[in-house]
Amino acid sequence: MRRFLALSVATAVLGFGGIQAGSAADMGLPGPLKAPPPAAVAWTWTGFYIGGNFGAGWGTTETTVDVGATVAPFIAPAALALSIPFTSNTVNGFIGGGQLGYNWQYGVFVLGVEGDIEWSNLEGTTPCVGGALFCKTTHDWQADITGRLGVVAFDKALVYIKGGAVWQHSNYSASNSVTATAPGVAFSASANASASDTRLGVLLGTGIEYGFLPNWSAKLEYNFEEFGSRTLNFPVSACATGAGCVPPPAINVVTSIKDWDHIIKAGVNYRW
Repeated sequence: MRRFLALSVATAVLGFGGIQAGSAADMGLPGPLKAPPPAAVAWTWTGFYIGGNFGAGWGTTETTVDVGATVAPFIAPAALALSIPFTSNTVNGFIGGGQLGYNWQYGVFVLGVEGDIEWSNLEGTTPCVGGALFCKTTHDWQADITGRLGVVAFDKALVYIKGGAVWQHSNYSASNSVTATAPGVAFSASANASASDTRLGVLLGTGIEYGFLPNWSAKLEYNFEEFGSRTLNFPVSACATGAGCVPPPAINVVTSIKDWDHIIKAGVNYRW
């Protein structure tokens, strides 16, 4: 009998405790303590990053022939001081590559340094020398080193400007071929001149970058690239059928070339 009474009392106590705990939870009273949720990691622009980019560009190539310097080997003394605008060629195409950099964040300000290298197919062809030749310009790669200065405008958005040095490899050519046929007669002739160069210029740009995941950000950027004026020699070659190649006298056409480009690209960066 005593054992039965003790068991009944214990069961009642346990049941009452469960009811009380449930009632306390229902009434919003504090129950057992729980661990607080982990604190969110604060976003920062400080650190290294690496990423890729793609975009498009357009630009202009202007050439001017230095007639005096070109004919100087044949005229002594060279008294002909004359330069003739040769062509103005518009180029356009796509660009894509990668970038690597580092940022330092001080409050809302961000300082950084970045290096880019991109493949490109910016090219254009236009008639020149009154349509006697076709002049072609191709920019096939470029690379730059720039500094960046930005401001965290809102949330995780960084608005920045950038500037520095840019290198671009370019190929320039002027060529044409003529074919004439008549009964019993066939004639063809061609003329070619080409040169290539890796040029150093100045880059100025602006953009916006936004952090969309803890270690990832995306950007949209515009760059203006100016390469000044550079003088190149274009050796001329010509051939005619029937008598083999008929070379002209050794002539190097001395040409001054100016290039400038506009580049718009989007990119994604992973930072650590």
